Amino acid sequence: MIPILPNPEARTRERALDGCRRHWSFLSVLVSGMLLAVAAVPAIASSTPVSEQAALLLRVVRTGPTEASVLGVALTPSDAVELLVNGSVIASRAPEANLDYWFLDLGVTDTSIVETRIGLATSPAVVVPAYVAQPARPPGFISAQGSRLARNGQPIQLFGATEQTAFIYALSASGLWNGPPDLTAWGRNQLFPSGPDAKIPGVIDADSFWREYFRYFLHYNAVAGSPTNPKANVLRVWIADDSWVSEGTYLAWKANATVFWNVFDRMVYWANRSGFFLVPVLGHFDGAPDNRFFMTTTLQYAHQIEVVRAIMDRYNSEPRIAMWDLWNEPDVNNDVYWATVGGIVGFRAWASQYIADVKPHSPNHLITIGTAGESSFPGVPGLGWQYHFFFNDIPGLEVSQHHTSGTTEDVALINWETAWHEALGIPHFEGNYMYSLQPGPSPFGYGYWPWFTEQSRARGWPAITTTVLFDDGKGPYADYPYTGPLPSYPANAPPPNGQPRPSFVFSPSAPRAASAVQFDASASTDDQGIVQYKWDFGDGQAGSGAVVDHVYAVAGTYNVRLTAWDADGSGDSSTAGVPVEGQGGASPNGPLAALPSGFLWMVVAGLICALIATAAGLSRGLRRRRGVPRTVSTVKPRTGKSEPKRPAPEERPSEAPDESVTGEQADQEIDELFRDLDEMEASTARASEAIEAEDSPVPTRSKKR
Repeated sequence: MIPILPNPEARTRERALDGCRRHWSFLSVLVSGMLLAVAAVPAIASSTPVSEQAALLLRVVRTGPTEASVLGVALTPSDAVELLVNGSVIASRAPEANLDYWFLDLGVTDTSIVETRIGLATSPAVVVPAYVAQPARPPGFISAQGSRLARNGQPIQLFGATEQTAFIYALSASGLWNGPPDLTAWGRNQLFPSGPDAKIPGVIDADSFWREYFRYFLHYNAVAGSPTNPKANVLRVWIADDSWVSEGTYLAWKANATVFWNVFDRMVYWANRSGFFLVPVLGHFDGAPDNRFFMTTTLQYAHQIEVVRAIMDRYNSEPRIAMWDLWNEPDVNNDVYWATVGGIVGFRAWASQYIADVKPHSPNHLITIGTAGESSFPGVPGLGWQYHFFFNDIPGLEVSQHHTSGTTEDVALINWETAWHEALGIPHFEGNYMYSLQPGPSPFGYGYWPWFTEQSRARGWPAITTTVLFDDGKGPYADYPYTGPLPSYPANAPPPNGQPRPSFVFSPSAPRAASAVQFDASASTDDQGIVQYKWDFGDGQAGSGAVVDHVYAVAGTYNVRLTAWDADGSGDSSTAGVPVEGQGGASPNGPLAALPSGFLWMVVAGLICALIATAAGLSRGLRRRRGVPRTVSTVKPRTGKSEPKRPAPEERPSEAPDESVTGEQADQEIDELFRDLDEMEASTARASEAIEAEDSPVPTRSKKR
């Protein structure tokens, strides 16, 4: 039995306590049962021993001037994780299925101290790190704005494709790729008109090649514009591939810089005419890697730095460069080498040094590294926020990156990754993604993935590029492959499309179950106008339209998500908690609603005990002082055995000396008993107010995604 501790605030007289003892057996069973129920609720107590404190991993990331994210790992699926800031609980939640938990958009200052608590275990206290502002970029350049990309202060969303061979073939056709000019290489690429290993007919030089190449995108943008087939505005293009020729890009630049720059310049020019941004990939191995490129003291590394600096110097004033991708998949097919240099420690040392060596030459552009997230990389964590941080928490890295290939279409995974991006506090670029059904309609075992396109952009992912455009069971991109006539270039380059900014309100302000709630997204904005609104009401139901009504069957707090799409297929989401009261108007989110029902019954039982004790003591005292005889039970036992006849009450010996007092003294003691009762009631009220203040839920605030 769990012991019942006396209330330190109670100061009842011995007479009142004697009255409570008469009911001890019943109340001790009742209250002990309530305490056992409370002990089983993780929010109040946990079996987690204090010795496991070190297991409560805690990571705090400063994501804004007054905001931070907090991440950790719980111990069991039933844990209730409490978030404490400066010693006060401000939020709580259950862990995800993989035991991860996170708190986003946490309001903090430079001196805030953050902890998490699970039952009796508390994480080490962490002082919130100082905020470091993301660098501003000149007008027209793409910049980081928290976990979003922005241009001229407005959010922008990039969608496009990857092109691994076009630039290299153009160098080969120009006589800069380990031999004389290969004129048959003009027009070769991976996308158009039908890839991979495609060839655009009728091109004879760098200018005509890039002109025709981007005309295909003009066609697709004329027929695309849906959530699954958005209009494209970015090309992730390989400038180097050291698998073909070791140091090939460096040698081409050194052999004839004028011709080299012509291939690059014409690409930038026609990208600009078509309204496209570029993400040049500056390093890559398609086969067995040459690890000298990953050793910062070798000649190969020095040459790599030299050519990358030259490229960045030339195009630092070019806003059509969205960001520089320093290396594609340096973590792939190289587990043995990375293990010899300490796994992720050696990887981060190389990556951070590479960034530091070239970043001063391109202050106007963002830096990313095309990490695939290789699952066999030495020491890589399982799928979770630590996995995302493992590869992307690198000093100087301004845009995180990951590559996805699969068939699982689970929105929960998209939601998880969205939270990880926001938690790290920098924009994310999904540089390669594809649907890989094997075997499937595609002989290559991979293809375009419409579902991933729609879901990632609906959650506001700032940049994604599909590996290919053809079908592998889920459908191709738009009307790919298109082989008909191509449109002409517009007189002026189309302006970059801004990202929708969804926002909504609901009425009434205190919705009730079984009554209609109106959701209004009319305040949402977009530079081209929003063409589609989708609602997720948080109860398994969905809707569409700028203004919709919805009825909740039961009370509760529902996370409502609005997704807005524009005519180009750009999308974004906004989420807010909507508290719905019961039909009678009593809110399920009141101050005591967060407490387990067992705890509330324990409080009620304690009050009953106190009232019974006081009433019994009062009754006993009054009877003794006013000559009222005690009541004696005359019910006979049910055993059937005869018992001696009990003496009448007046014949029984006295149990205590006569305590007769004057009427004035009796009245004084009665008044004192009532004062004790009043004090107990006030003390109980104070305790209840304290519980309510500590456990009142934190108001939900609307946030992106």
